[in-house]
Amino acid sequence: MSQSVKIPQSASRFSFCTLLQQKIFRKTISLLILLPVAMALYAQDNTLYMMRNIHHTNILNPAFQDNYSVFIGIPGISSLRCNLELRDFNPSDVIFSTNDLGSALKDANRIDFDLFENIISLGFITGKSGLTFDFSQKMSYEFSVPGDAFVLWRNGNIDYIGKNMNFSGMKLSMNWYLEYALGYSYKYNSKWTFGVKAKYLNGIMNITTKKWETTLYTAPDSFDITLNTDIQLQVSAPIYVTYNTTGDSTEIDKIDMIKHNTGSILNNYVYYNKNRGLGFDFGAVYNLSSRLTLSASLIDLGFINWRNNIYELSNSSNYEFHGIILDYDNAGDTMTDNGQSIIDTVKALSKLHGINKNYTSSLTPKLHLGASYHFFRWLDLGALSRTVFYETGTTTSLTFSGNIEMWKFLTGSVSYTLINYSPVNLGIGLGLKAGPLQLYFITDSMFGWRYDNNHDIVWPAYTRDFGFRFGLNLMFGRTTDPDKQNIPKNTRHTID
Repeated sequence: MSQSVKIPQSASRFSFCTLLQQKIFRKTISLLILLPVAMALYAQDNTLYMMRNIHHTNILNPAFQDNYSVFIGIPGISSLRCNLELRDFNPSDVIFSTNDLGSALKDANRIDFDLFENIISLGFITGKSGLTFDFSQKMSYEFSVPGDAFVLWRNGNIDYIGKNMNFSGMKLSMNWYLEYALGYSYKYNSKWTFGVKAKYLNGIMNITTKKWETTLYTAPDSFDITLNTDIQLQVSAPIYVTYNTTGDSTEIDKIDMIKHNTGSILNNYVYYNKNRGLGFDFGAVYNLSSRLTLSASLIDLGFINWRNNIYELSNSSNYEFHGIILDYDNAGDTMTDNGQSIIDTVKALSKLHGINKNYTSSLTPKLHLGASYHFFRWLDLGALSRTVFYETGTTTSLTFSGNIEMWKFLTGSVSYTLINYSPVNLGIGLGLKAGPLQLYFITDSMFGWRYDNNHDIVWPAYTRDFGFRFGLNLMFGRTTDPDKQNIPKNTRHTID
């Protein structure tokens, strides 16, 4: 299938190359990129993992037990977290650098983003056993952008005359789901503590890229552009798709959003949700000596079967774009023809074919390996390796931290993280307790920010991992003398 827009050879032409160089176009796209990044004050959980006396370390290792017998999370704000990780580049390399983008970018450049809200959280410690329950919503994006897509956005296609720009390998994986998690931990003896967490998952929305093969070719003489596409997406979303069926072809005619009220949201995504899955977390803590504690966890092992509002969308075509005619002798007719040609081309480019088909998506597993050395009852130094297993590969970070707990109401942590060859990830964590009420705040990136005069915003230009987590909770019944519970005085969670 090919669509062409014929133009007179004598007409003046405004090519796509010229369009991409216009300041208005570039500023608009810059704002679209910068604003979400500036708003996304994200953090990984490396700092949280080693902090003392924070209940939500249990999210990262189900074997971690509290120093309080009862934990109650403030509904909706018990724990809020945002993460953004740029796996292969710094934002400044793409936005502001005047160097060749080819030296700063790879064929595939990962952008990972997730949100987490702990809606309900409860925890109990009795004897050697710990029990937790959490109801949360999670949203994650894993986006892989080809290097040529950044080049096209910033420099246009002027350097690729007579060459192909390759956008193949673009990948989008988006998961939004509700999680019901029941955890159990058991202190086997003074050395070992084990933990496991089972999760029931209700999927809300998913987008998964099965195939994305796209190239753009600019002819050296005419500057005509040829775009080849072969795209296939799996989608489960609150949308309704209308098809036009012609022979063996099922072409999408219309896509409408499904409007929900509170009752239909509860019915479709809580009570009678067909998008169901399971997940598991496993963890262990080992006190090697009275001063050295080792820990490990493997979390987010699981899947979701998508059966509600499911679509498999595809587009496999070849398109040609011949530019825009600027004929000033017949300006009215010419602009009408131009507009209709562009509309016809966009319509053809946006044509998708679809079928209804069930599918399964996987969660993104994470492996934590930690060590903590206890200098004093109020101070320890920690090291943590965190590996995230994506479909396209793994990302590993290494964090070193100093952690304190003083006067029973102050918990603090300072951390330094090495990730994706970025040396600027200095994090801090602070927990304050007044009576039973505890407030904590954590960020993994204090540096790497800059002020942009052009857009009047502050954004993280020189860091690949940044953000924050905070929470507000109630904790009761501080555990008494650790010697009476056969717990070493210098365990991972120190007790006065």
